[in-house]
Amino acid sequence: MSLSLAGMVIVNIWNIQKKLSEMPSIESSSSKQASNIEPIIPLSREGKNVMVIMLDRAISGYIPYIFNEKRELLDEFSGFTYFPNTTSFGPFTNFGVLGLFGGYEYTPKAMNERKDKRLADKHDEALKLMPIIFSENGYEVTVCDPPYAGYKWVSDLSIYDDCPGVKAIKTMGKYMADFALESVDNIDAYQKRSFFCYGLFKTVPVFLQELAYDSGRYYSTNTDDNVLNRAFVNSYSVLTNLERLTEVNADDKNTFLILVNDATHEPVELQEPEYVPTNYVDNSSFEKGFREDGRGNRITFDTEDQIAHYHANMASMIQLGKWFNYLKHENIYDNTRIVIVSDHGRGIQQFKNLIMDDKLDVGRVAALLMFKDFNAGGTGNTSDEFMTVADTPYLAMEGIIDKPLNPFTGTEITSEEKNLHDQWVTTSSNLDVEANNGNVFDTSDGYWYTVHDDIYKKENWRRMD
Repeated sequence: MSLSLAGMVIVNIWNIQKKLSEMPSIESSSSKQASNIEPIIPLSREGKNVMVIMLDRAISGYIPYIFNEKRELLDEFSGFTYFPNTTSFGPFTNFGVLGLFGGYEYTPKAMNERKDKRLADKHDEALKLMPIIFSENGYEVTVCDPPYAGYKWVSDLSIYDDCPGVKAIKTMGKYMADFALESVDNIDAYQKRSFFCYGLFKTVPVFLQELAYDSGRYYSTNTDDNVLNRAFVNSYSVLTNLERLTEVNADDKNTFLILVNDATHEPVELQEPEYVPTNYVDNSSFEKGFREDGRGNRITFDTEDQIAHYHANMASMIQLGKWFNYLKHENIYDNTRIVIVSDHGRGIQQFKNLIMDDKLDVGRVAALLMFKDFNAGGTGNTSDEFMTVADTPYLAMEGIIDKPLNPFTGTEITSEEKNLHDQWVTTSSNLDVEANNGNVFDTSDGYWYTVHDDIYKKENWRRMD
């Protein structure tokens, strides 16, 4: 036992040091003030601007309720069409993000059919596909926080070194100064306590760890709400600084932006009615326990998890709306095409019309999709067209790049595959990119489903046993 313990200590110390060396060096918020922010997002006043904004785990079903509660968002998001009938291909980023960036050749089912290539290589192909195509067509390309680049938990931006004209940047965690200075001591204490609780959690026998983990709530206490949530603020602070991160150029240079943000992935209760992070949240005077969409539908908040998810999604939309107002003020909104999309949803048991007869919560894979084309107008536009996250590359390129071809396979980027057959969706929870890293996905812990036409109709979902 002593020898085994010593061996485990040595191996784990080595692994920890290896991971720490891969982590990005981020200046502390006390030494880097927000006033020093330099623009990293170039946009053109005369050319075309194309943006793909991925909000990790954003909940599509919240959109009607968010826009009904904050009516000003309707004008701020003018020209957008909301697609509620949109599916991802899996309940976690490693499954959903591939088709989102690479199109239908990179869905989990299609990836598994290409058994001659490593998952890691196919993943990086998907992340590089749009940047390469746009760059080769004369666009100035910026990529912010691509998920799992290099097939690592901490993205390796060197995958873009062989992509001329592509600028890759890590933003999350760099702009916390506005929020963190007053609570550094509390955050440090919170992190030390969390580390201790994690150590206790790892001593639990493996077959009981999922129960003990309790969806990440295993270290929660009633006092946690009094600590500024660093994970949320790491990403939220990027959204609050989008105007300052933007540089509007007077030339006619076309631009392409990929912006990935995790604010919706780190749900936390915020201070209403502004939905902002604070050290001490007290919503006793504001929280009704339900929301309405203005069309007779109502959702209730029965768990803290549901409240936190709604708040994080609301806060993200508020900050994007402010940025879009800025783009309008700079007269570059009309010459900008924007796709807002999530890689997957979350099974929070809040939308009863997404619970299937076999208890499948389609909310896990129901993805957010909103699209604004050049010079688009109107408010509150909604389309019930069946969509998937793999339509994203086509939406970004349609009409501005003639017959775009996948630079790795030579296949034309279209959305036709969506209507040729039912779409395959996995419910696997095998999200570890470092463990699930062969040539095909290991989805043995879940099921495969097929779906077509309408994700809200139970008869359209079929489990492939």
